[in-house]
Amino acid sequence: MGAAATSAAAPRSGLIRLLSAIETAIAYGLQAVLAIVGTALLASITLSVASRYVITVGGLVWAEELPKQLFIWFIMPGVVLAVQRGSHIAVDLLVVALEGRLKQMCIVGINLLIAAAYACMATVALEVAGITAAEQNPVLGISGDVPFFGLLAGSALIVVSSLIIALRVLLCGAGAVVDNRMEDTVQ
Repeated sequence: MGAAATSAAAPRSGLIRLLSAIETAIAYGLQAVLAIVGTALLASITLSVASRYVITVGGLVWAEELPKQLFIWFIMPGVVLAVQRGSHIAVDLLVVALEGRLKQMCIVGINLLIAAAYACMATVALEVAGITAAEQNPVLGISGDVPFFGLLAGSALIVVSSLIIALRVLLCGAGAVVDNRMEDTVQ
């Protein structure tokens, strides 16, 4: 490998390390969100069900309302992590049939389309959050925009993750895409 190739590869490897660090930070943050929100969901649903047997009238109304506010905050981190790990739903008939540079460009194009679609979703989520901000949950006192900010945050992180995948594949080739389809593996 010549000096020119080595000097060109150095910034590329630095960028790949930066992208991996961003992806790792997002993943750790989302795993923490999943643990916290999952625990809150489980606790509130358990309390809600248990209260129906103990309290004869009404139950714990807040315990029934909380999951409605938190559900999207549980779903979207899972979707982002699935995108990062290559475990999200995919129709890859075309990608599997292609090879080399064509396969690489197809993967990059698909991830750019995914990023564009979720950027649109983030925009709509922001608009709806603005509309629902005036609403107040009568039981919890939480603004109606809370779930839509969960959708916005998740969509924005899918945009970031898809762009990272596209850039990694563009720089390193089609082999750099994470392919973690558990249904195709036998252990």
